Amino acid sequence: MPGPNTTYQSADYVGAMKDVAAVEACPYIDLTASTKALVQSFNAIGASGLTDAKTFVYNDADNTHLKAYGATLFAQLAAQEMVSKGLLVGDLNPSGIILSGTQADFGVVYVNTQADKIFSMHGLGLAPDSGTITITAPDPYVVSASAAGPFTAAVQIPYTGGQLPPADLYVRFMPTAGGIFGGNVTVAPQSGRAGTIVVSGTCITVSNAKAITAYSFTSPAVVGTINEAAKTIAVLAPSGTRLDSLVANITLSPKASATINGAAQVSGSTPNDFTAPVVYTVTAEDGSSVNYTVTVTLAVPGTGTTWLFSDAGWPSGNETDGIYNGVRSFGCSSASTPSGASAKTGTLAGTSTSFTARWQLPKNGSTTTGYLAIPVVGPCNVYVAGLSSSSTTARNIVITDGTAPMTYSLPASGSGPVESSYTYTGGPGVVYVYCNDTAGACSLYGLATRY
Repeated sequence: MPGPNTTYQSADYVGAMKDVAAVEACPYIDLTASTKALVQSFNAIGASGLTDAKTFVYNDADNTHLKAYGATLFAQLAAQEMVSKGLLVGDLNPSGIILSGTQADFGVVYVNTQADKIFSMHGLGLAPDSGTITITAPDPYVVSASAAGPFTAAVQIPYTGGQLPPADLYVRFMPTAGGIFGGNVTVAPQSGRAGTIVVSGTCITVSNAKAITAYSFTSPAVVGTINEAAKTIAVLAPSGTRLDSLVANITLSPKASATINGAAQVSGSTPNDFTAPVVYTVTAEDGSSVNYTVTVTLAVPGTGTTWLFSDAGWPSGNETDGIYNGVRSFGCSSASTPSGASAKTGTLAGTSTSFTARWQLPKNGSTTTGYLAIPVVGPCNVYVAGLSSSSTTARNIVITDGTAPMTYSLPASGSGPVESSYTYTGGPGVVYVYCNDTAGACSLYGLATRY
């Protein structure tokens, strides 16, 4: 039957509910005005198309039925009205913050990049009547009330009338180091229920390494000497080698690539003309790049290489295994003997030379451990300047290509370094130098080859 608030078949649902409440003599909650105001408050700030009623309150399919966030807001309005009428006061707490979501998974991002997610936040029944909402985020997350920022680890938003109207909340993930990052973004009123967003994200790093760490040719079998400081590589090839189509074996930093004049280089596969210096561009994963210049020189009579342990490219502290300027050290690591030495003068490849650093060879060396391996490209003389590590006793070194060992006696360390000469007659390969003395070590001061 129609009542004072409705007419027959008027479909005035609000009026009908009021009539039922009157007939049953029970209180009623009229959400018409409050929910209308709520939806309009969303739309008032939704010009950007982000925080509006369609985005957060209503189901996308029909814009009528409520999403979980919209239902929560309507329920909180109902609870607020009930408390205001003295209904279930001890069981309801309508004051606090409501968020459009409680989880934010940012997935995987690269270091020094960023990813954003947007939420809507609303506050009802806040106390005191006027105050601030404090939003905090764990590192490396930051927050802002605007897409334009500023983004900081903590933001305060003022409210009045005991309510925070629907407002945007932007959460940004901006890591500066690799790792897995999680935590809680907290939206807290001065009193009442706080809102929490559980955030998670993974950051992966991008390498900036861009070096050529080893360089050689297979035919001829020669190894390049890399000067990392100058970004140059010098290769000495046997006399008569054709330089117009050599294939290089290149070892690069992890995740780096190399090109020559824009053409990709494949180690052990791409031929190039080395009749003139060739420039490699090495590019890191992060896009940065550096150039290396490779110069191939033919070994003609009188040419060769001189190695001093004070040269750039050799360790300046204790001996360590590795390949330094093309010379391989293996089994020479020392925890106690520094490679530095007081200045000494001696002869190397027939030239008076001042030595300011040394390299210690351990006792009981061989062609499998405790040696230096000198690269050679053909018949030549190999020169070694050295001394016994003992100040009183001479000791022996061996110089050999692995088939014809020659033993040389080095005097006690009180004198200047003594030069030993070995004649090599083979093709591209290596010549080993080691201390085969059983009593103690030997110290080398310089190496040289002359073709």
